[in-house]
Amino acid sequence: MSKPAYLVEADGVNITKQIADRLLSLTVVDEAEQLSDRVEIVLDDRDKLLEIPKSGTWLKVYLGYAEGGKLPVYMGTYAVDDLTLSNGPRSMVVRATALETAPAMKDSRTQSWHDTTLGEIARTIASRSGLELRIVGDVGSIPIKHEDQTAESDIAFLTRLARRLKITAKPIDKALWITRRASDIPATPGVELAQRIVKGDEVSDWRATIKNRGAYSRVKARYFDQDEKKEKLLTVGPEDGNLQTFEEKQLYKTRDEAQRAADSRLQSLQSGEVTIDFSMEGDPEFTAEGQVTLQDFRALVDGTWYIRNVTHKFDGNGYRTTVTCGTKGEANNDWSAGRGENDKRSASEKGSLLCKTAQQLRGFSTQGGPDGGRNACVWAVNRVFQKAGLTTPWGGSNYVPDAEAALRRSGAQQVSGPEPGAIAIFTDGGNPPQAHIGIVTCDGGRVISNSSSRPTRTRLASPSEYQGFYSGPIRYYRLK
Repeated sequence: MSKPAYLVEADGVNITKQIADRLLSLTVVDEAEQLSDRVEIVLDDRDKLLEIPKSGTWLKVYLGYAEGGKLPVYMGTYAVDDLTLSNGPRSMVVRATALETAPAMKDSRTQSWHDTTLGEIARTIASRSGLELRIVGDVGSIPIKHEDQTAESDIAFLTRLARRLKITAKPIDKALWITRRASDIPATPGVELAQRIVKGDEVSDWRATIKNRGAYSRVKARYFDQDEKKEKLLTVGPEDGNLQTFEEKQLYKTRDEAQRAADSRLQSLQSGEVTIDFSMEGDPEFTAEGQVTLQDFRALVDGTWYIRNVTHKFDGNGYRTTVTCGTKGEANNDWSAGRGENDKRSASEKGSLLCKTAQQLRGFSTQGGPDGGRNACVWAVNRVFQKAGLTTPWGGSNYVPDAEAALRRSGAQQVSGPEPGAIAIFTDGGNPPQAHIGIVTCDGGRVISNSSSRPTRTRLASPSEYQGFYSGPIRYYRLK
């Protein structure tokens, strides 16, 4: 059997030999969708002589097996953003998050797309980002009648479009992939992989949780008929008086989009909400957002599933891979689910969770907040924290000055400009000054907050647009 192996480069320098007798563990976590991939390296700091890496140091990580002098599998490039030193036992923990491969995709842009196709949009975005375009199958021919990209980055715009069309759009290294199935994207760029198949006797342990299986028989979706200039409803699935009908919340722009969304939803609902975790001997080819086919586990578990999360861990016990897969579904919107379970994550992970959750909750009703939801900016941010599994530094207060004071006391770092998931504080020149709070979006270019004039979380604007209402300087805080 081949021996597990790893290789780590720091700013282009191979440091594998320097850390070989100090490495306690190397963990790579590959997340689906917008959550940041990350790496954690735990080192023995017994003599306090380890060089302390600077924030922003680039780490290239390879993990796999030593075979015929070949390098292990490239896992990604990460930027150091978190460091923990301790004496019980003496150790250094280095945490880093995935490095953006196309910074130009985060630039805010305003553009209208009219009478075009998904392929043409992707081709334009790939070209100006310096990426090679990879379109799999016929997905590029999907017609786009009209889309407005207003003060929105290319990556945020593509992500929004992909979710609505039920397809995958993802930049990987130097390529932009557009495909109907995430499994069409190879784990190693340029290398086509077969469908992953795992048999029951290959795993050391597994667990499956199945909820709401067969609870729905039909799905309804709304769309706007451009010819008749009115909203219409379509339904997929057979009528069954004993089962529920699921209604899509989104208003789709065309019947075709509504049909695709309803078909996809019904397929996932018929399987129920399935989550499967399994561990096995290390396999570096497993990546999130792909698909895995399980065989010889048992009924309801066997089948092909969406991979949500993959953790690769190398330590004194060898190399293990843990996979979380199941139905793709949507995030649970039950706010009561958040109990601070993510409080121990790194600052960058918390930022990623906050910006993603804020964007998911855009438009939710805040009528239960202060003044019938019209003075609920902190209240709305509290709900985002709760759904993201994070505890607010200011407890349950709904007062902006309390929130800012608590951020400072908690050790949150005030940063010079907007960054994904940062807390934005606005004030005007009044006496006393009026204050407002929001969360920076995942593209780093805009802020989401509760509107002061209506009971919904609807305001999405650039910092400069906010300053039309709040003329004072904007303060941004990164959670500790």
